[in-house]
This record gives sequence, structure tokens and C-alpha cells, in this order.
Amino acid sequence: MMNLYPKIFNNIDDALLAAKRLSKVLPEDEGKNSIPECFKIESLANPYSGFENNAPDDKFIVCRLGSGRYSLKPNLHNHRFLYRGQRKFYKDCPPSLYRNRDQDYFIDEMIRCQEEQILMLSHPLVRLLDHGITLEGKTFVFEMNLYGLTQHYYNKTHFIDLSSDPKVAAFFATNKYNSVDDTYTAASDGIGCIYLYELNEATDFKPRNPFDSPRLTTIGLQVFPRSGAQRGFLFGMNKGENFNQIGKGYILKFYQRKQFSDKYNKMFNAGKTLFPDDILTHHWLKYNSNPKIVSKYAVNLNVSWNKGETFDSISGKLKDKGYQIEYYVPTFTNDELHDYYYSIPNFWDDFCEKIYFPEDKDDQLHQQLMDAKINSAFQWAFDENSKVDMSNISGYVYDMYQKQCGI
Repeated sequence: MMNLYPKIFNNIDDALLAAKRLSKVLPEDEGKNSIPECFKIESLANPYSGFENNAPDDKFIVCRLGSGRYSLKPNLHNHRFLYRGQRKFYKDCPPSLYRNRDQDYFIDEMIRCQEEQILMLSHPLVRLLDHGITLEGKTFVFEMNLYGLTQHYYNKTHFIDLSSDPKVAAFFATNKYNSVDDTYTAASDGIGCIYLYELNEATDFKPRNPFDSPRLTTIGLQVFPRSGAQRGFLFGMNKGENFNQIGKGYILKFYQRKQFSDKYNKMFNAGKTLFPDDILTHHWLKYNSNPKIVSKYAVNLNVSWNKGETFDSISGKLKDKGYQIEYYVPTFTNDELHDYYYSIPNFWDDFCEKIYFPEDKDDQLHQQLMDAKINSAFQWAFDENSKVDMSNISGYVYDMYQKQCGI
């Protein structure tokens, strides 16, 4: 259970200073003690490489998952906590999907997420990283956390957002979101709070049983930039759960002071640094102005996740709620992809520069990743004039979704 720190700090910076001091105090059951000695070395085979590495703090670490794929995890070396900022403290802290306690059915929220997930799979870089890139004779398939990404793009999910960067948490703790014009403004009064979620290297990011997903998952660096900018992690919750009562750590309250709120508003360019405009933002806002139109493929995906349901049963429930179901595949437009191909050389260089491979001798893995843009085997992801049909490109997630959606 989170400990509510007894003192209310004078301002956000005083709260962050206390968080820094707390991060230097070792927890009673230090997670590192549970890491086998053989994994206390830097290695691509090390499942704890997000914690045990020699990378600069701002890098995203290539971490091997139990599935054999790799995530791009914000560096957690010497990190005791993950952070969450809220402009106010609430006794009940559920994820966005469950904030209406009287709601029992979530088809409206989920169908929008599923529509957006299918859309993401039409992005060439998503398909490339999902297909895999061969580096030094080894194929690296990177995890695409499509459902997690929907949370960063205007959708409700069962996740609580966390960050490895306390300054990111400070921004959300001191700035108010206006959904009408999609902007953030500095808070000037009230009491905000910062959550310090205490990490345990031995148990975090692991399923509680073979049939569950891990409670804590990485979203980290993705093709769509918001999660990387926020150095994001996701904590999955069930309906009725309260984040205040889950896990170990601290909740630090502080008085809102406009000069400090202005500081973090300016630091992140009124939120634009954390929510950069990109192809997904552009498409989702422009082409989903009518959220009551969904594709039959999103319905198929919903059915695959709901045992006992059929296409007709889900369609009927959607139609009762005013939805129209149409026969199209959610995809980015030709104009949007044209802009993507124009900008991809510089984007790819910047993307790769943030990535760190443990035990990368002579920087060969990193260099070959950079050179993927000139590798003939991957030109379909970088060259607008490539004749390769992407529908024939297999991938871990794409193949699963193709089967579930019936595309």
C-alpha cells in the first residue's frame, strides 16, 4: 500500500527534493538482492538489463521479453521509483476506464481502442519492428504495445500511467488539461500530489500467473512518439481497484504555486514536448470526428477478446448505442504516408540514436539498426516507391491481428 507522506510540501520542487532523498534510502527488501548473480552483468540475454546496464540515463534499453521479443525500456539503472503526477489527490485512484463506478460495460471505449490499434498496424515502421530486423545475424522483433499506445491518443484504458522521469510527473502534477482545445495550463491553487511507485526488479514486469499479463508493463519508446517523450510505463488494474492501495511507495502532497507550475509548463512547452503532433494524432482527430462509425474489423477484434460473443451480438449492442458498422480497413491515407516517407530518414536517425543495446561490441548492433534504412531487405518501410506489398509482410502482432480481425 502507498504511504501518504504526512507533510504537505510548500511547492512541487520541495516535494521532488524529498522524492530524491527517498530514492537514496534502500527499501527493506531490496529487489537487487533477488537478481541472480549471473544477471548482474550487461548482456542482451539479461532479462534485467533495464536495471543492470552501463547506458546514459536518457537512453532506451533493448530488453528481452519472455516472448523472445524486445522492448525499448526507459533506463531504470539506479532508479528506486517510478513516478505519477496528479493536480489533485483523490482517495480513489482508478484508471480512466473505471472512473465511472456505476458503469459495467465498456464497449464504447474498447471499440474505439480496437479501431485505433488496427490503424496503427498500417504504419510502415510499426510493421517493420513487428516483422523484425536482422542485426549481426540475429533477428530482433520489437514489441508494439498497441493497446497501451491508445491511452496516449485520446482513449480510455485499464492502465495507470507512470514515468521514470520525475520532471514528467511534475508537469502533470502542476498543469490542468483542457479537453476542449487539447491544451495544458499552469495550476495556481489547490494541493497536488506525486506518486512514488517502488520498483522491485525481481517481480515487476512478470505475470502473476501464466495466464495473466504483468501488472507493470513497459510502453517506452515506440514509433508514435508520445510514450517515449513521457518515458512511459503502464500499470494494469481491475475494476474496483484503487491505485492508492496497490504496491509500495509514497504519495507526496504539495501546495500549488503558479511560479512553479509555470516553470514545468515552460519546460515541456505547455505539454507539446510530451504530446508531439504526429501522424497518429493527425489522423485520429481528423478522421474520427464522428466516433460512432467503426469498421467491421474492429468488431471482429472485439469479438475475439470476448468469449461467448459473436459478430452479430456485438454489432447489435453497438447499433443499440447508435454506431454504424462499415466495411473498410482503418489505414493511414496516401497523403499521410507520403509525408511519412518524406520525413523518415531524419526520424529514423533520431529514433535509433535513443536506443542502447547492452553488450554491443564495437557498436555494431546499433550501427546496423541505423543502416536498416539503406538495407534493400527493408526498403518497403523507407521507400515510397517500393513495389513490395506490405500485406505480405508477416509479423508477431500483425499475424495475430490479421487472424482475429479477418483482414
